[in-house]
Amino acid sequence: MWKLRHDKLKATLDFLKIGHHGSINATPPPPDRTLKSKSETDVPSVKEILDAILPLPKDGQKATAQAIVSTEREFYNPIPEGKLLVELGERVVSTRSYRAELKANGINEASIWTSPKAIKNKFFDKYEKNFLGELQPLRTELEHLLNPNNNYVEVEIAP
Repeated sequence: MWKLRHDKLKATLDFLKIGHHGSINATPPPPDRTLKSKSETDVPSVKEILDAILPLPKDGQKATAQAIVSTEREFYNPIPEGKLLVELGERVVSTRSYRAELKANGINEASIWTSPKAIKNKFFDKYEKNFLGELQPLRTELEHLLNPNNNYVEVEIAP
């Protein structure tokens, strides 16, 4: 997306849909991972992309942008990774600390990744354990877990 549309992404965003399937136009890996292939030299870092489209609030200001992350943690290697979710959480107003929310609802955080693939590949330990207690954008799979009767995440965007 950046390579094809960076000229259109000069202004900051008010809403960012964060994809999870890892396709060419979906959410990139965490800020410390490179996006460059061996043949590319002009690809910006993930942090540079985020700074262009969803900058950190200036000192003393609060974030105003919102984000909802469409997440499925059981069958895919988790995308976006926890580290990127925390980076996004610093840039948006719609956040939660899921560790506290899960505990308050009597849910053992390590027990919710239950598929054979998630258990075998230790998804919780690799992708969630160190980040689940930090503020993150709203995540569809955890919002549903916390509110099983609610099949959507509501966001109001002011005119």
